[in-house]
Amino acid sequence: MEGSGLFSCGRLDVRVQQRVVFEHDGGMDVGKIVRGPLPLLFDREPIGRVVRRLTDFDLRTLQENRELEDEAIEVSREEMLQRGLPMRPIRAHVRIDRHKVLIFFISDDRVDFRGLVRDLAERLRSRVELKQVGARQASAHWPALGTCGRPTCCSQWRQDFHSITLDAVKEQNLTHNLSKLHGHCGRLKCCLLYEIDTYREFDARAPRCGQGVCSGRCSNGRATVIGHNPVRGTVMVVDDEDKRYEIPLDEIENELRSRPWVRSNAKSAPPPLSSPPDRSGGGNGPKRDRNPPRKTVS
Repeated sequence: MEGSGLFSCGRLDVRVQQRVVFEHDGGMDVGKIVRGPLPLLFDREPIGRVVRRLTDFDLRTLQENRELEDEAIEVSREEMLQRGLPMRPIRAHVRIDRHKVLIFFISDDRVDFRGLVRDLAERLRSRVELKQVGARQASAHWPALGTCGRPTCCSQWRQDFHSITLDAVKEQNLTHNLSKLHGHCGRLKCCLLYEIDTYREFDARAPRCGQGVCSGRCSNGRATVIGHNPVRGTVMVVDDEDKRYEIPLDEIENELRSRPWVRSNAKSAPPPLSSPPDRSGGGNGPKRDRNPPRKTVS
């Protein structure tokens, strides 16, 4: 079994990080307890049951199974090359009861491997199951260190793999050097999606570049947005005296709510209330002719 799931342990006393033998999908395998006893959940049914804690005999069986897995990889590679199939085995897994040998392979195309399964089962003297995985799932079978210095997420805990496009790079204003954004699988890194919701939420709230805002920190109380910092939750602005400020977004939102007339550009904002009204006829209302035609009375 790949991944994790909910198992019933009955009256068996097990603890977190303890290795156990569990029953699942008509066979038995070895796993590790990652979370303690949970209350009865009526919306989720256990997918199997824990049989026993790992014994010394089980440890010796696991060691023998590692040798069988290496043999399965070599045999499957030979059969694939002999048949000319565009397949590459990456890992094999033998259950502790040796009921089934699971071989993971990677291929760019769909392959008919029914004849291959029969030959592998005959040579390995066991039931064989071939499972095709993608590039992201394949990298999960190869433990490695990422550019952050920690083990890759796919090889440690990640089980769901989503499609990642260049839109995630553009929304976060990351470097356009894509070689630094690709993981060991050759695809864009999964961690590009970890903070994208924060960027999208900030982008929906923050004023656009070039928009006029109000702030008591500026000399005349007005400024123009010139940049954003979603990580710190701030907005960079410049006032009429070319002084730059980094102001929290919450502060700018409070100012915009108190002065709703501020819109697209700071220079186009209306004059302060202390200025005299414009009586030159340049308002939004209908213009009046200063020299209307005189009527002649005969």
